[in-house]
Amino acid sequence: MSDELGTGRTLPITVVIPAYNSEGYITAAIASVLAQTRAPAEILVIDDGSTDSTAASARALGARVLVQSNQGPAAARNVGIREAHQAWIAFLDADDTWTRDKLDRQWAAHERCPQAPILISDYALVRAGEVVATSFFALTPGYLGSAREAVGHDTVFIRRDQMLATIVRTNIASPSTMLLDRAWLLEHDLRFAESLPASKEFLVAEDFEWLLRALRHGDVVAVERPLTRYTLNENGRSASKGRQACGDVMLGELIARAPERYAEGADVSFRRSRPVMLRRAALEYLRQSDYTNARRVLRRALREGASLRTLALMAPAAIGDWRLGRIVILGLRALWRHRHAYRSAPTIQ
Repeated sequence: MSDELGTGRTLPITVVIPAYNSEGYITAAIASVLAQTRAPAEILVIDDGSTDSTAASARALGARVLVQSNQGPAAARNVGIREAHQAWIAFLDADDTWTRDKLDRQWAAHERCPQAPILISDYALVRAGEVVATSFFALTPGYLGSAREAVGHDTVFIRRDQMLATIVRTNIASPSTMLLDRAWLLEHDLRFAESLPASKEFLVAEDFEWLLRALRHGDVVAVERPLTRYTLNENGRSASKGRQACGDVMLGELIARAPERYAEGADVSFRRSRPVMLRRAALEYLRQSDYTNARRVLRRALREGASLRTLALMAPAAIGDWRLGRIVILGLRALWRHRHAYRSAPTIQ
């Protein structure tokens, strides 16, 4: 594929960067766009009511900047969709960066499979400037075992039903990896929801909710190569995994009320996955030593049906010791592997 890269032609892409008080990150984000082997036609920064030098820094690097009062990332992305001048939109969060060939490789993937309006890629995880995981896809067993069709080197086509089956377990699509057909977005009114329910106990991720609506109308092409560096921001949403996991349960309830708005079968998939989602939320709270919320979520899971895994998690939550929780989880995994191996062993006749 290397012979397809670096042709120098400008791509019909608007890079949309939502930013709020991002002066510590925005320069690196835009620099990674300017360094692309094939340049986008436009860089559009939506300053979401920043009180620092975010807008000035972006303008100094040549970006077009639109300023609005603070309304959140969903509203900022919607402004970007509306105001973009190009046929394709690539989102980039202000604290993330791209590899130099990100747009180049995704455009080549689009040319191989032009019927798919959604393109994503693998990504690396970064904490405090250090790469802590080189491939999110490799960390996601549900993705590695999913059905997908190779359409080129490191590139696969994923039907919407196959994508749904994967993301109900783990959402692999970070906004900073996305390349989207703008006409398709407008045709299906695929704006990001700006007023999803939220509380101290749960947070519905607007990008996950959007993706589940988008999959009703289009399939996905994925470049199975890390083209984005995703920042694990301890002060951002990536630090509230327990609330997000509870938000996935709430999202299932939203889908159940209006299944016609979402990917076909999403209501059934979320209903079946509900016990797993509740245990996942409890695990995240246990990892954060938030035993009060872990107990709350586990009591809810038990009301909906007891299971050995849920009961096992109650012990560390009850005594407030995550170390015990890890021992219990490792023991359950070993037991499951032993039972699976026993059941899979050939029968001697």
